[in-house]
Amino acid sequence: MNLIYTVVGYPLGFIMWFFYLITKNFGISIIIFTFVARLAQLPFTVKNQKNMAKSQLFMPRVKQIQSKYRSDNVRMQEEMAKLQKEGYNPMGGCGYQIVPLILLFGMLDVVYKPMTHLEHFEWAEKGSTAQVETISKQLEYAEIISGAGGDDMKYVIEFTKNADYFTAADVEQVQRGDNVVPAVSVSPDDWKSLGGLTEEQMTVLSSKKDSKLSEKTITELIKVNSRYKQMQRELYTVSQYSRNPEIFAQAGVSQTVLSKLAVLEKNFMFAGIDLGSVPKAGFNSGVVIPVVAFIFAVCSTIVTVRIQHLTMPEMEQSMNGSMKMMMYSSPIISLLISFSVPAGAGLYWAAGYLVSIGQSLILLKFWPMPRLKEQAKIELERRNVKYQTYIEVEAEKVADADTDVKAGVNAVRLADLSKREQEAYYRKRLEAARAADAAKYGDVPDDLTFDDK
Repeated sequence: MNLIYTVVGYPLGFIMWFFYLITKNFGISIIIFTFVARLAQLPFTVKNQKNMAKSQLFMPRVKQIQSKYRSDNVRMQEEMAKLQKEGYNPMGGCGYQIVPLILLFGMLDVVYKPMTHLEHFEWAEKGSTAQVETISKQLEYAEIISGAGGDDMKYVIEFTKNADYFTAADVEQVQRGDNVVPAVSVSPDDWKSLGGLTEEQMTVLSSKKDSKLSEKTITELIKVNSRYKQMQRELYTVSQYSRNPEIFAQAGVSQTVLSKLAVLEKNFMFAGIDLGSVPKAGFNSGVVIPVVAFIFAVCSTIVTVRIQHLTMPEMEQSMNGSMKMMMYSSPIISLLISFSVPAGAGLYWAAGYLVSIGQSLILLKFWPMPRLKEQAKIELERRNVKYQTYIEVEAEKVADADTDVKAGVNAVRLADLSKREQEAYYRKRLEAARAADAAKYGDVPDDLTFDDK
């Protein structure tokens, strides 16, 4: 998976870099990048729409085959294979959805890695990305320990007792048994005391089996380890630098890399929001992006359902309860996720929902499903493919219908029959199927009704 992110992400990263050089703002670059990337996917979306229209024309025959051979899977597969040769695609154009999915991996890689794709830290100094990420993670360790204070901080100092990490005053405080006063933020002195803790040491310290740390502190340390194994770790690092720039300088980061961090910190602000920070619930500017993403997600769902109702009512009727629940609950899921990832990721999703609304309206205007179906009908009829379901009926019942007479057999499209005639036909088919099942498997339960068809 990381290979896909990298292979697709780097080419897209240069596109994002181009927008970043022009706008000098991470947020604006994300919006433009999302718009251009989704626009590039439009041809694949149109192709998928056309395949879906053609596949829907074959659905009556598909249902007929499934009903007729439901007790004979081998024969059903044979008939379905014949149908596919005539143009039916059971995947409904899913093959064309693979390309947008692959592009999505690359887009996430670009949005989540600004140090790699926008400021090119590795071009300036090899290994600098990993260096500043490590410092950022150690700063978060220090924030948690110094914030906990008291016994937790004493235990950490006793655990290491290393002059490189702790000042003589710190050790003396512990030896005297003095309480260590919790720090509001990580100061240079706090960094001397706690900033050198490695991930290995934190793993030992946060081991729930043997650790003397409080449960709350252990939980927070584990969260830090988890965050810095995710793709968003570069976003966390830039946000951490904005809070403690002097610590990064004190930790030995080169001036070239520090200048790149400073540029990113400046360009990470979008409408007064730090795109590297994780939004927190409450009355603050950080909630704007999750709320906007939620609103756009709701609008996108409404537009999708409305268009589906107007152009594909048969698909809407075929959706089961779980599919509808997933569709309507997706905006809420997006809202919850937006509060667990950096604001830059939430902005990308919000922009994506907005573009998808416009894309849906463009498809409705220029490639509506009814028009695509008519085009698919013309194509199939030109190839003499009978995509509709035809049934044998008595001659007097189809006097006014569009008939297809072959070898003396009268036939009519099932869609041309009245609702009453269709029910009678299906009832007759059901009775025949019951008789066949009874002959093959024994008696059929009496409570099997017409609605079970």
